[in-house]
Amino acid sequence: IFRFDGALVTDTLHTIFTKYNERISVAIEQIGCRPHQGVVSIMTFGTGYGRILGFLEGRGIPYTLYHPQRWQSNLPPAATAKDRSKKWAFKTYTLARFVFPKCRAPHQGCIDATGIADYHRSVMVGKITPKKERAPKVRRSEVKF
Repeated sequence: IFRFDGALVTDTLHTIFTKYNERISVAIEQIGCRPHQGVVSIMTFGTGYGRILGFLEGRGIPYTLYHPQRWQSNLPPAATAKDRSKKWAFKTYTLARFVFPKCRAPHQGCIDATGIADYHRSVMVGKITPKKERAPKVRRSEVKF
C-alpha cells in the first residue's frame, strides 16, 4: 500500500512502475457521483481519477475496474460495507498496516484499496470467477402523436 500526495499521482505511479518493472495488473474501483455531492469536489476527484486512467492507458498497463459491491461481496458479513472491509482487513493483516504516522485511526481508503487488490489477485489466479456485469437497461420514452 502506497500513500502519496494526490497532486503527484502520476509521478508516484511512474516511480512505482519503474521500480517494479515486471508484469503488472492494476485494480481500480469503479466510481460514480452520488446525490448531494458538491460539483467542485466531484470534478476534483474525477480529474485525479482520469489522470490515473490516462497514465495507465498511456503506459499500456492493463487494469480492471470493479464496482464496490462486486469486491465487497467476498468479505465477511457485517452491518455496513465499511464494517465488512474493516473486519476482513483486521483479520487478514495487522492493524498497524493501516495506521499511518501521526494518525490514531486506521485509514479507510487504504483498507478498501487492500480489499480491492486482494479481490483482484483472487480473480487473476482463478480463485474467484467474477460475475458478469448486467448491461444497463435502455429506457425509451413513448412518443405519442
